[in-house]
This record gives sequence, C-alpha cells and structure tokens, in this order.
Amino acid sequence: MKLYLALVFFSCAGHMLVESALHKLSWSTCGSNSPIIVHSLDVSPMPITLPGHLTLTLNSTLTRQITNSTLRLKVKRHTFLMDFTIPCLLNMGSCTYDSVCTMADSMIAHNWAGNMAGVGTQIKTMLTETGVAAPNCVIGPRNVVINRYQLTLPGVSSLLSLVSTGDYSIGVHVTEHSTGQEIFCANLEISLAKCHSGSC
Repeated sequence: MKLYLALVFFSCAGHMLVESALHKLSWSTCGSNSPIIVHSLDVSPMPITLPGHLTLTLNSTLTRQITNSTLRLKVKRHTFLMDFTIPCLLNMGSCTYDSVCTMADSMIAHNWAGNMAGVGTQIKTMLTETGVAAPNCVIGPRNVVINRYQLTLPGVSSLLSLVSTGDYSIGVHVTEHSTGQEIFCANLEISLAKCHSGSC
C-alpha cells in the first residue's frame, strides 16, 4: 500500500512538471582527493528516450588500484513546486547497491524493474570490452575510455511509468569497502522522455 501511495503521489506531482529544458547532460564532480578522475562525460540523446538508444562517451583515469565498492544513488525529480526524492522502487531510484562488481550480474539475474536484464548484459559486454571488468573485483591504475558506446534501453515498466518522464538530478556516491573512503562523488542532471514513435 505504501508503494502504491508513493506512486500516486509522484504521478500527481508529474502534472506540475515544467517543460524540459535539458538538451545536454550536465555533470560535476564533488569531494576531493578522488582516485577516479573524469575528464569528460557525455550521454546522448538528451532527453533520453524510453524505449530508445543511449550513446555513452567517457574519458577517465584511475590513479590507483580500486577494489569492490558500494554505490549510493539519490535521485530527485524536478517539478514546478519543488523537488521530490524518488524512493528505491524495484532496484531503481534512490538505491544503495552493496557491490558495484556484481551489479550487472544482479540486474540480469533479478531482471530489475521487470525489464532490465538486457541492459545488464549490455553493460557487462561494455565493461569487458573496455577492460574494466575484473573477475577478482580489483582494477589497477589505468585510463578508462568509452567511445560512443550504444546501449538499447527498454520501455518503462507499468509500475514505474508514473514517475518516468521529466527532469532529474542524480547524486552518485561510491565508497570503497577495503578503505571506507568515498572514492567518487558526482552530480548529474538528466531528462527522460517516453518514445511515441517507431523511430526512437
């Protein structure tokens, strides 16, 4: 019942959304002394259409060895009146993932949100091709470059469709298990839109 009430609330808030003004990914890093340095990052198209194709470009550097970590996301939806935090629903939203190394496997095994298994498979392939995937969860110092890698995104499941379209801010925090250090912190601004034609 609480989940249903939350979805109804966010659905009503969606009617007060301002028209999306985001046509390019906006991002910034936070914190200091991070061993993960992002030189450039781009996601296109913006808004991201669901279903549709997403193209990812990344140029980054790992300045030291990185081991398994916890990923914490805080997702907020922008509306005309205020920002609303999106709770963790079906492993999507403001969630904490205890193992970054097994996230893609978990996405596949549990089919997050009812339709994300295929995305998990694509992410595993991308990480393997870029040399980031490590069977022992230890990644040495290196440059990580992803050049216009295309991912195919599914449509939004019926349960999450009430909170999908709109402008969002995403806080990203990565904490390494072995050291307890926050090794990466970033803030992203994105926009999501539903695809209403066969060209998406």
